[in-house]
Amino acid sequence: MHRRTFLKVGALALAMPSAGAGCDGNWWADKPIANSAVFPNGVIAGSPEERAITFLVLCESVEGHPAVGIEIATDPQLEHIIYRGVIPILSQAPRVPLKFRLEDDILEPKTRYHYRFLSKRTETPIASFQTLRSPDDPSPVRLAYFSCQGYSAGYYTAHRHLAAEPNIDLVACLGDYIYDLTDDVGPEERPDKIGTISKFGNGLAQTLDEYRQKYAYYRTDGNLQAMHAAHSFVAIWDNHELAADGERDGITPTLPWAQRMRNGMQAFWDFMPQYPGKSLPLTRKLRLGQHAELFLLDMWTYQNPDVRNRTYLGREQIDWLLDGLRKSTATWKIIASTTVMMSTDYPAGRPINLGQWDGFSDERRLILEAMLSDRIENVIVISGDLHTFLAGQVTTTGRADGKPVALEFCGGAISSFGLFDLLPSDRSLAARFATTASSANPHWSFVDLLTRGYAVVEARPDELLVTLRGVETTFEPQSDVFDVAVFRVAKGSKVIETISTAPV
Repeated sequence: MHRRTFLKVGALALAMPSAGAGCDGNWWADKPIANSAVFPNGVIAGSPEERAITFLVLCESVEGHPAVGIEIATDPQLEHIIYRGVIPILSQAPRVPLKFRLEDDILEPKTRYHYRFLSKRTETPIASFQTLRSPDDPSPVRLAYFSCQGYSAGYYTAHRHLAAEPNIDLVACLGDYIYDLTDDVGPEERPDKIGTISKFGNGLAQTLDEYRQKYAYYRTDGNLQAMHAAHSFVAIWDNHELAADGERDGITPTLPWAQRMRNGMQAFWDFMPQYPGKSLPLTRKLRLGQHAELFLLDMWTYQNPDVRNRTYLGREQIDWLLDGLRKSTATWKIIASTTVMMSTDYPAGRPINLGQWDGFSDERRLILEAMLSDRIENVIVISGDLHTFLAGQVTTTGRADGKPVALEFCGGAISSFGLFDLLPSDRSLAARFATTASSANPHWSFVDLLTRGYAVVEARPDELLVTLRGVETTFEPQSDVFDVAVFRVAKGSKVIETISTAPV
């Protein structure tokens, strides 16, 4: 076993690594792996470090020895294999993926590797991942992010194009990877009836098994599998991975909210390629070379809606964030927030959503005034949740009357409906509403209420580029992709420059 190799599959994992070139199919003939297995969800690699990665694969219909093999190579044809391992399938709940973390000196920073899982007669498609750069790597960084992918709302058309994005260092999901309940009714071929209570043809997940079923069901989508097969991945949760909002639309859950939250959190850890941290389970930071550091926030574990002690991040997480921002030597500090940090008012001065940062304005002001006082520059917020492409300025008050501190880019939604998806298709109506909403929010630079898609950030030494990419429709599994808008931020500036926008 190579030095510093640690394998985790539940509580235990065993490996039989084999370094060397060549892909010899007979190598597995006498190894203790299954004769056959089905891999219905494809593969995922995530939580990368410079010399580490976590793999995730769901194994079903396993025949023979309860173990599978893994091969990792430096080429897409798996001709130059650097690692082979036998990973046991230990006693575990049905439909829970195998999780395996490799930390080993055979992995090099900023290197793309190719891999597959296999039994003696079956194998997964060949996938790839990239390790993180070293902190002093000076080349530009490309980070993609998305959120809000209700399965029954539409096809994951955008993921087909995200899978093809070149030179992506990391893909981040900013929440609502699954929906415990969604009433977005899209194509007839996309039903989601998982759950003990059903309405609108969709089920409400409450039990741990139901949450797990949601993940496994969502991941049968070929476009989502393609995205995971192409890029390293990391995620944070929002309300729909956990428990939506109690009673809603006439649906009354039968399990207590706290129990559903626990079940949702456990399923998230089961199905994501990452492990809970020790003090702040979800909160973490990833250094992406010399020019970017990503701060991933947890907006739910420490939230307290009590008006007398109202918190969003909580004191410990706030201290962690501010300390990390102060100490960061990266050119660009990127904060990943599940919800929009700047105010979204309609009409002016009246927030439309108190479930995002507008509902925790005291904490927002505390964080932003501390950043301003400490002269922390080049801070970018990336966010989701709103099902809207949005760009603007983050100030101490959230509005144009505050002091500018950061800039924000909300990445829209992969499939989930926005406000105007529920109305007759009328782009002119959406455009008129966007105009009046922008007047009520002069700190906004851009808004698109209709298009579904994702975003790509490119961090360079002297500028940051943000591209919002959209698809023509999510009611078909394939559709053309286009640039909704392209923005530039100069180093040291708190102003968004618009390079281009698509015609309305």
